[in-house]
Amino acid sequence: MIKHFVFGVFFLGIYFQVKAQLVVADGLSPNVLVNNVLSGDNGIEIKNISYSGYDRSIALFENGKSSGLGIDKGIILSSGLAVGAKGPNNEGTYTSGAGGAGSTLLDKYAGAKTIDAAELQFDFRPQTDGVVFNYVFSSEEYIEWVNKGFNDIFGFFVQGPGITGEKNVAIVPNSNVPVSIDNINHLSNSQYFRMNNIPGSVSYRFLQHDAQTVMLEAKIDLIPCEWYTIKMSIADVGDNKWDSWVFIEAQSFKHKTKVGKDTFFCDESFNKVLDAGYPGKRVIWSTADTTQTITINKFGTYWVEIFTSCGSFKDFITIAPAIKPFTLGNDTVYCGYIPNRTLEVADQVFERYYWSSGDTTPTILAKKPDNYNLRVWRYGCSETASIDLSTKPFPAIDLGVDTVMCSGNKLMITAGADSVNYRWNDGAINSTKEIDIGGKYFVTANLNGCTIADTINVEFREAFTFDLGPRQTVKCSRDITIIDTRIRDTANYEFNWSNGAKGPYIITDIGGTYWVNVNDKHCNYSQSDTLTLIQYEGGAQYFMPNAFSPNKDEWNATFGPVHALHSVKSYKLLVYNRWGQLIFHTENENEKWDGTYNGVPSEPGVYLYICEIRSNCLPDNEQFKKGVFHLMK
Repeated sequence: MIKHFVFGVFFLGIYFQVKAQLVVADGLSPNVLVNNVLSGDNGIEIKNISYSGYDRSIALFENGKSSGLGIDKGIILSSGLAVGAKGPNNEGTYTSGAGGAGSTLLDKYAGAKTIDAAELQFDFRPQTDGVVFNYVFSSEEYIEWVNKGFNDIFGFFVQGPGITGEKNVAIVPNSNVPVSIDNINHLSNSQYFRMNNIPGSVSYRFLQHDAQTVMLEAKIDLIPCEWYTIKMSIADVGDNKWDSWVFIEAQSFKHKTKVGKDTFFCDESFNKVLDAGYPGKRVIWSTADTTQTITINKFGTYWVEIFTSCGSFKDFITIAPAIKPFTLGNDTVYCGYIPNRTLEVADQVFERYYWSSGDTTPTILAKKPDNYNLRVWRYGCSETASIDLSTKPFPAIDLGVDTVMCSGNKLMITAGADSVNYRWNDGAINSTKEIDIGGKYFVTANLNGCTIADTINVEFREAFTFDLGPRQTVKCSRDITIIDTRIRDTANYEFNWSNGAKGPYIITDIGGTYWVNVNDKHCNYSQSDTLTLIQYEGGAQYFMPNAFSPNKDEWNATFGPVHALHSVKSYKLLVYNRWGQLIFHTENENEKWDGTYNGVPSEPGVYLYICEIRSNCLPDNEQFKKGVFHLMK
């Protein structure tokens, strides 16, 4: 009996999930990262792009939001390896910096020697008086090095008309305080700070750093249509220990407008006013309106093009549901076993989670049948979803152990109760099956959507034959004889010999009559056979002729021993001429000397022979002979 559990465990559907691992790709040129990732086509002219630092300290990243970062895609700058930002957070002191060159600009602000600097620099010309971009700063130095006066450093430094020296625009909101480990942490400006120390959380699984800022906005006040230089820099201070990263959002380096950030509503009933923010300038909206403001009431992406004295640019805003429709998977019936399933929402990250089990983590492990509910919150909105996990028993089914069937008989196989739906391998649907031939029989049983299968092997056995050999066999007194049925299947056959042996063969050195009875252990088949060993007890010997005449008259034409031995173990015959030269040699008991040497007839005369025959029928003193004989014509 071989049970087969059929895992169509009665799914009402199949649920797949996609993991949200942060994707990091280094090796891209600074031109690609700035023109195609950071700025895009937003009306800001950019030129003279350069990068200094280790080539693997700058990279493109994606999947940031689903990893818990707060920014979906953009550029990474790091004081170590950019790819080191990938989680999980399994090292509290992650370090990958190699001790490369520092930055003279950052040396001045740090008040100490910097190393492992990564600096991205380019010139840009805005069309308005304001440019903004978004970023997140994170570090392994949180929170151990807070207020120790010795931290990694980063900044966004702008130079140009109307700015004295260089101005760092990476500042704490509503202040002139630069963003740093000492200025945003669990003690200071904590509303902009997030720890990453909860095992099992999304960010802990997918991000390496110990803590980070929320997404912050850098604002740059400028003179329209003038050229400026920005240097985005990060470095270790003093030593290369404990890496830091700054993540700069893709497409966020743009003109400041009043269109606003992407906005999320709980449902489709809304009205929102969009403002271009530049009264007196000509504008065109994606809706074809040319007014300073428009009112929208549908989800979608909207843009406005604003015309300036040195060109035009577009700004975009997406209006979307705060929470996209989500599911925990399809209701599932588990057949015959208890569920052990991870429940989570695929490809969405929420601000809060609350499960019917009382858990508040993004995922839970369902270990029992139940109806599981999840409520989530995002942007002030909440939604719920549920999944029902239940169990049903497998139907009882048992074809029994593998068995045998004897020819001429029939066998009834029973699967189980008649109330279950059955299907045999030949398409039959009854609970029982009558068979008259061996083989493998397979049946499936289905009860309330749960399916199980069983298999039984039926061996078909027929009458057998065997033969011990000739009825009479002559043996010498010292011969050992094997009397063999040649049946080796001792599991299915039993043997009873006349001498009491029980195996498929016997070994004996005694003459006599031997018989064996062989019985099939499963079927009523039996056969016997008998063999008589006649033991030769006489004084066996052989003799050597004293002459032969190889004259082709077929009388005494060859020379060799004459015997009637029943068994010969080994044989050797050597012939020498009168000068002692070996002219014939054989170990084949059926071969004799024909009177030639190298194909030439030998001369008549006297020759010497040596003959050795090893046989249990010969006494020891008869097994070796030597002497002379005559070759006659």
